[in-house]
Amino acid sequence: MHLPANYYRAEKMSLYSKQETLVLGKGSQLGSLGVTEEFSTDIPDVEDTGLIIPERYKPKFALEEDRLAFKGSFEKGQVVMLVLENNEAKHQYYIPTTKKPFTAMCVGTFLQEDDSRVVEYYVNKEGLSGSLEVYLVVDDKKYHTGITIDF
Repeated sequence: MHLPANYYRAEKMSLYSKQETLVLGKGSQLGSLGVTEEFSTDIPDVEDTGLIIPERYKPKFALEEDRLAFKGSFEKGQVVMLVLENNEAKHQYYIPTTKKPFTAMCVGTFLQEDDSRVVEYYVNKEGLSGSLEVYLVVDDKKYHTGITIDF
């Protein structure tokens, strides 16, 4: 709307007119989150430990409706990758462990005292298919999660 003059007063309007009635129904999902960008370079000399991820990394996985969520705690400078693979395909995702700037002062309440980095990373389901095993690479060691996901 374009008005030919400056108006400094405004009236709060109702979201719906009196003639309309809001009818709630089943929602629908529109669009998608897209394909998560993969890390195309293999890490050389990765040792498959055959072990489950150590508890010191505080790993947590959650399968959401449209993505896989990962949360963990790592040290400054560690190279961390999430790997989804089976016999036909291998998908690698680099997880940055750098500190992120905070955008609100209230976040300072939750700062940690040690130098560990709590990271959250999400892999969208789009572009993935089949049954994939989940692994975590930390520095030069590949750890098993015991998780297999069907996409």
